[in-house]
Amino acid sequence: MPKYNGCPSIIPHKLCSCLIFQSQIPNQLHWYPDDGYDRIWNRLLFDEWIPISTSSTVYSLSTDNAYNIPDVVLRTAAKSQNSTTPLSLHFSPPDSLSQCYVYFHFAEIEKLENGQQRELTILLNGERYLTESVTLDYLNSRTILPTELAIMGEQLEFSITAAEGSKFPPILNAVEIFVSKELPNKTTAIQDVEAIMEIKKLYKLTRNWQGDPCVPREYSWDGLHCSYIYTIPSIISVNLSSSNLTGKIATSFLNLKTIESLDLSYNDLTGPLPEFLAQLPNLYTLDLHGNKFTGSIPEDLLQKSRDGTLVLSVNENPDPCQSVACKRGKKKEFVIPVVASSTAAVLLLLFIFSRLAIYKQKRNGAQRHEKVVGVDGDYVRVSIDPINRSMLCS
Repeated sequence: MPKYNGCPSIIPHKLCSCLIFQSQIPNQLHWYPDDGYDRIWNRLLFDEWIPISTSSTVYSLSTDNAYNIPDVVLRTAAKSQNSTTPLSLHFSPPDSLSQCYVYFHFAEIEKLENGQQRELTILLNGERYLTESVTLDYLNSRTILPTELAIMGEQLEFSITAAEGSKFPPILNAVEIFVSKELPNKTTAIQDVEAIMEIKKLYKLTRNWQGDPCVPREYSWDGLHCSYIYTIPSIISVNLSSSNLTGKIATSFLNLKTIESLDLSYNDLTGPLPEFLAQLPNLYTLDLHGNKFTGSIPEDLLQKSRDGTLVLSVNENPDPCQSVACKRGKKKEFVIPVVASSTAAVLLLLFIFSRLAIYKQKRNGAQRHEKVVGVDGDYVRVSIDPINRSMLCS
């Protein structure tokens, strides 16, 4: 009897998706860009099964659209040797109390004679009907799940058989089996989940970002670091360096209120740096170098950088000193020496003028004392007093 012992070890206790596919490579995995749930499909085909396929497009019924099965998955199938032989699958849950969920995906890809239809039923452990009989339409898909959604037991054997009176052997295109698992922690903060999902969608990220971003801890998403200090896990670090990001920095980052580090380096991000980055209260490291940012660096970001509350990196961007703050800094560096030079020149002229006045006084024999009273614009005002006044030395 064919035996299927559960999901491949690389995705334990997670959604296990299997498609019927003829291949010489054992345990071959498949991924399809148009899969809305970004599933990894595992090859499933036994020696006694007969593989069949079609090049025609398979359409989903409106009620089955939620399962979003890729067309390429539905265009392959397997059938049994004859109408009296079932297609059997054997599944071993982790324990007898585990709640198992199974979804069978069918599509008629053989054009039957005289417009006849294939009918089949699904049994559990050879005696219990999981569903009523299923009738398949040509090039239309159907997803069938048990009437009682959760199934439990030490061993689960699924048998797909031809319905009573049907002369066509049963077929199967794909099946998904997964086991629910109680998580030791609460799920990630909903605001963080919504934000990171929007970021994933905007930048069309193809990383293995599935399920909860932070929980279970050992399966947290690549590039993310989470905090588990408080009751609800939250995202504190996002590293999307060298991820082929394009466009502007997503406003969704603003909703990651607990983020401490954001690395968007070495991408093709454009536009000015958004001011909202300075509004992230816990952000300490912001790495934006190696992009195509232009325009002004927000003053609040620069101020945080000067205060030492933010490590900001904007190197390797086009003319990173195009910001207003940068220009203002350059102007100050130019003006200060000029002001200093002008002051020195005035003092020098003041000294020369006073020396000349003393010289003239001595030459004319006048006993008078001169004193600098101030500088008025470009002119030096000097007061010359008679000698009989008291002299003040400093």
